[in-house]
Amino acid sequence: MDYFIGCRVLSFESKGTVKYIGKVDSQPGIWLGIDWDTPERGKHDGTYKGIKYFTTRYPTSGSFIKPDKVSRGTSLVQALKNRYLKFEETHIEEQNLMVLQKTFNAPFVEIVGMDKVSRTQCNLGELKEASVSSQPVSHGGNGFESLFPNLEELHLDSTLLSAWTDVFEIINHLPKLKMLNLSYNVLSLDNIDESGAVFPNIRHLVLIGMEYTWTDIRKICKFFPDVEHLQVSWNKITSIDSIDCIDSCRILDLEHNSLKFWKNLRQLGRLKRLQRLNLIRSELENIEIDGGDFPSLQVLWLTKNDIKEWHHISQLGKIYTLKDLRILENPLLKKANMETNRQNVIARIGSLKVLNGTEISSQDRKGAEIDYVKSLAQEWRSVRTDSARHQKFLEDHPRFELLAKALGLPEKEELEKMPTTVKSSLIGIKITLSEDKMVLRKVPSTMSVGKLRSLVERLTNSDEDISLFAASEKRPNVLIPLDNEMRQLSFYSIEDGDYIHVK
Repeated sequence: MDYFIGCRVLSFESKGTVKYIGKVDSQPGIWLGIDWDTPERGKHDGTYKGIKYFTTRYPTSGSFIKPDKVSRGTSLVQALKNRYLKFEETHIEEQNLMVLQKTFNAPFVEIVGMDKVSRTQCNLGELKEASVSSQPVSHGGNGFESLFPNLEELHLDSTLLSAWTDVFEIINHLPKLKMLNLSYNVLSLDNIDESGAVFPNIRHLVLIGMEYTWTDIRKICKFFPDVEHLQVSWNKITSIDSIDCIDSCRILDLEHNSLKFWKNLRQLGRLKRLQRLNLIRSELENIEIDGGDFPSLQVLWLTKNDIKEWHHISQLGKIYTLKDLRILENPLLKKANMETNRQNVIARIGSLKVLNGTEISSQDRKGAEIDYVKSLAQEWRSVRTDSARHQKFLEDHPRFELLAKALGLPEKEELEKMPTTVKSSLIGIKITLSEDKMVLRKVPSTMSVGKLRSLVERLTNSDEDISLFAASEKRPNVLIPLDNEMRQLSFYSIEDGDYIHVK
């Protein structure tokens, strides 16, 4: 097979790109100048005896080599045959077969079993998924239509493919193909015909680790107008300035791209179908959600970014469809323990159902929102008469007033510093869960009604709505409704030995 500038080659286990073909100084014969994928394989930057023959990706990834020392690889058709027809010509000599039959005392089992394997491996017409990952595939080859008429998923990652024209040729011969993985290939976009055919059957496209910018991704996606799942992690995407090429996208993976600021991905908020967004390791420092952004987004991953302030998390509360959030290993989470951070996130995002892989129960949400209101009540009271400070408070805590209205605000006295010894404020209460079941618990007199409700729900192991009533030991028939989640038990004059009735 002929070599050309830009073609990919293999030498032992090392892959590289041909950057030069011709004479080198006074050395005899024709040489190939190779830019290897790893700097350890080469020797220089394409310069020999002061003459620059080609450029390299790394200072030491270049070298010269004779054409007969490298391989251009094989066709996809041949690679698939090599893998999936490996039993095609397997024969067992009659004598050996008789030995096997005698050993296992099974004259027919071995014949039937091996015949079944052979038929399974040889029937490429039924093959729906295939992979030639890391194989030296450089082009398509002949015979697609007759060999792989039902192929739906194809993994072509880390091959020797070098041109999109070869990729398009392969797809043209696979009419049922829906998923295509081209990750870690070096596919040049030079001379690509943007007016060429499109491939609406491709719904899942994987382009991981290909050093593409968003401009490159847009150019590629024009050929795949109906892609619903796009994976472009570990590329060189720094800004997303247009989404016209991914209107159909439901799942978008942008992990490990240097996006840094929310303005660089703001356009994604206009994607009406987007349901899952992966922004792990994107170096994000802020979050700014406009009203109406991400109308269908349900899952968002923000782990391992650089978010330092909690008001950015509050912004996510504007995505009313958001149900599942992953946000581990960000600087703001170092300010408190894991449970406090969990409560803070839950309270700020009202639609959330799952946080960092753990389901949020109704008890979790109620407790988190009560603590959230209580922790901010004093600050809210101090700023509500100052319009500028009040507005800033609401920008940082957009859900506060809604929660305060629903749960009620604690009294000023309840926000004063509590006794330093917990033991001095413990009271024994008798909780009647049913007519024949009562439990005794020691609780702080400063416990809120909301916390008491969470305790009762755990004891009953039920998510049903309940009402709580207090009754003193002296007047057991007088029931006092505990109707304010924010108030402490001491507000209702609950003392040691009193009853809590559950209705």
